[in-house]
Amino acid sequence: MTKAINNNELPMPVGTILDSEWGWEQTNVDFYEVVRATKKSVWIRPIAHTRKEVAFDEYEVEPIRGKFLDDNPRGELHRINKNGYITLNSYSIATVYKGESILETTYA
Repeated sequence: MTKAINNNELPMPVGTILDSEWGWEQTNVDFYEVVRATKKSVWIRPIAHTRKEVAFDEYEVEPIRGKFLDDNPRGELHRINKNGYITLNSYSIATVYKGESILETTYA
């Protein structure tokens, strides 16, 4: 019989918000919410965020939990690496969101 895993035993339990900051001449910020989890993997979905201008081409952004940007209720599968983050693609990773505004910049 398989033992059920308590959500608190997971490194990234369901409902965890992840952020990804990436870019070259500007800083882009994307947020994701974990919709399914195991000890070694998570299924994530992109979520919306608020955006407040703080200076020219600079914005404070924060995630909006549950406001999904896609139509895939299953989410996208990613493995949690030994350092506790997930690789999204060749140029970005996602880490657990710390609960504070993140600075996003644009390039005109």
